[in-house]
Amino acid sequence: WGRSALVELDMVSGNCASMLSLKPRHTVLDLCRHADKFDRKTLDKTLVAHECGVNLLAGPLELARPDALRPEFMERLVRELRTMFPRVVVDFQDLWNAELLRKLAALSAQVLLVTRLDFNSVCNTGRALDHLDRLGVDRQRVKIVVNRYGAAGDVSARKIEQTLAIKIEHLLPDDPQTVHRSINSGVPYVMDAPASALSKALNTLAASLSGAPAQASPVAQLEKAASADDAARQHVRLPDFRSLWSRMTSALANS
Repeated sequence: WGRSALVELDMVSGNCASMLSLKPRHTVLDLCRHADKFDRKTLDKTLVAHECGVNLLAGPLELARPDALRPEFMERLVRELRTMFPRVVVDFQDLWNAELLRKLAALSAQVLLVTRLDFNSVCNTGRALDHLDRLGVDRQRVKIVVNRYGAAGDVSARKIEQTLAIKIEHLLPDDPQTVHRSINSGVPYVMDAPASALSKALNTLAASLSGAPAQASPVAQLEKAASADDAARQHVRLPDFRSLWSRMTSALANS
């Protein structure tokens, strides 16, 4: 993937620095507080490089108000990063900061919306998609990524696609042992366990962001594998699926 910038805009629970075993001296909040002195040299000193090629602009070390991120300044910051790195990834949690979200989306080639295949997550994803539509974000640039796929009790991925009227682009398999070891050691699992199914799936996602040719729908691939082997199970259905489906459809319709 080469050199890239990772901007952490989680003002409450960001932990990118610790998960990468990095110790930033300054954070994105420091840049916001001294916006009048911002320049490329200051930005470069705030970034912390990881051996994998990622340069982290860390989120605040203390709790901070989401509105501490001023949309105009963040737009300027991201534009500057784009002149320094071939790829810039922004980790943004606050979907309801409409003005900042609109500006970040306008600068983005792709918007990844990460979800899980449980009832609450899917309902929230539907609300998020509607919110992005209202902000004028092109649905073609929004990509659905399912995290922890294969966990017990997953709702059918195909049914979720039908309900949300959008294709699932990537499935990241559930692998808590690999993830926990990575978090606790501060070593990314793509480096610690490169042969794991999770690492391979994440590398595929990264390649797609770098312009690699689009692959067939992961959901369709799983369905094909399941039909080729009757013993293979694509997912675990919930016991009362019809009731669940009725509740999900109703919740999305009323959101």
